[in-house]
Amino acid sequence: MYHDGIVGNMWLLLRNMYRNVTVKVKWNNSISDKFTQEIGVRQGAKLSTVLYKRYNNNILEALERSNIGARIGNINVVAPTCADDIAILASKEHEVQALLDIVNDMTNKDFVAINPAKSEIVPLTKVQQQLNVYLGDKKIDEKNEVKHLGLIRTIKNKVNIEDRLKVARRTIYAMLGPGLSARKGMSPIVSARLWQTYALPRSLYGIEVLNYTKSDITKLERLQLQICRQIQGLPKRVASAANYCLLGIEPIQSTVDRLLLNFFGGIIQDNTSIEYRIIERQLVMSKQTANTFISRLETALSKYKLPKAQELLLVKPTREKWKTTVKCAIQDYWAEKWEMEKLEKSTMKYLDIKARPIGHAHQIWKFTSNNTLEVKKAEIKAKLITRTYTLQVDRAKFSRNVEQDMCQLCNSATEDTEHFMLECNALKTERDKHLTTLISYVKNNIGNKIFDKIMNEGQMVQFILDSSSEKIKEIVNIKHQNIRDIENITRTLCYGLHTKRTTLLNKS
Repeated sequence: MYHDGIVGNMWLLLRNMYRNVTVKVKWNNSISDKFTQEIGVRQGAKLSTVLYKRYNNNILEALERSNIGARIGNINVVAPTCADDIAILASKEHEVQALLDIVNDMTNKDFVAINPAKSEIVPLTKVQQQLNVYLGDKKIDEKNEVKHLGLIRTIKNKVNIEDRLKVARRTIYAMLGPGLSARKGMSPIVSARLWQTYALPRSLYGIEVLNYTKSDITKLERLQLQICRQIQGLPKRVASAANYCLLGIEPIQSTVDRLLLNFFGGIIQDNTSIEYRIIERQLVMSKQTANTFISRLETALSKYKLPKAQELLLVKPTREKWKTTVKCAIQDYWAEKWEMEKLEKSTMKYLDIKARPIGHAHQIWKFTSNNTLEVKKAEIKAKLITRTYTLQVDRAKFSRNVEQDMCQLCNSATEDTEHFMLECNALKTERDKHLTTLISYVKNNIGNKIFDKIMNEGQMVQFILDSSSEKIKEIVNIKHQNIRDIENITRTLCYGLHTKRTTLLNKS
């Protein structure tokens, strides 16, 4: 239907771009022979929305010429449109009816039928009143919410955060199953990528232009933290920074800020657009203390030490350059924030915060294959590096009985991470078996005296848990391939100590 109305040079453009597309038609369970479609735009093609607006432009121009409907200052915003999805905005009932009459008249001239049953009206006002408006001779139903461009618009005009949370949970559970246990044999990096690629975009779609509260972001943040903990097999008490750093995932607040800043960067590219004119006006007129798009924009720019919005309107960086600038600013902000959090939390003692932590998974998961046993081994090491592996010193702290911190295997010292990994005599046989392999590899591939240096510096536990940390780099610079091999050896070492300790405790 839409293509028949496109004439002239637009017809030639379509013919040249989409010539010789082979198609078949299915009708009443029968399929036709294939034939060549020489003109038209594929369903969902990039050009489809632009070309339809070209065809549909006479309706939009007629609505604008009417000089009625919604305005922001002197800017006409009567009909936000994407392809055939038109939203008519007006503050009075008679204006809505007048605008609908224009749409009905223009579509009749073009021999296009609009189904009133697929048209809905939502009053975005605190004053409740019954609206009687018609498209042609059929009344349009009034709803409490309506979907426009994939966004649910309600009477309160706010994000329905509970629906967003349900969508995210259903999406990730549909792909990974309930529980999201790390023991299923899938690397947490793969699970995290599925979360970031499919579930998260669905829950955050359009949030940069909607009204939301800090409570909404907090609820989304809690869900993401829960998902990240589950796919890594970590307990609830793991630090948020450690949780994110191991997978290289950015917090929800960071994602929302990035979407907001990139959206603004796209608007400023064209100073003739309505969106640009609205931004330019609102920067002057809007109250910065209100929970508005402009106030959130200014807060985000200040937070990541970026230029002010007024300055960016003058400079106008390219879209690609702006995205790179925003990405680097966000990386620097969270690296600094997590480094400060590390100083305050003893559980992050062994975890090294990388210069660019977002988008770069820790070596524990980076070098773990999609194998059930290897994932189990890495899970134990992840607990050790985040100090959430429960030892006697932890049990004593939780029970507030300091006298119960003695190692139950050897009864000779406090059972902390260092004692468990290097000192406990009950685990000596298991430990020496793997340490011999590690020492031999280091001497043959890195240096003869390197291992002695690490021991003398008291960094043996750090070397086992994170051989790429800055503390280890101060002693020796290890190549990428060597780090991978050391990670495989130390992962088996940690798992061996864990299984041996568990066996002995069960016997006793």
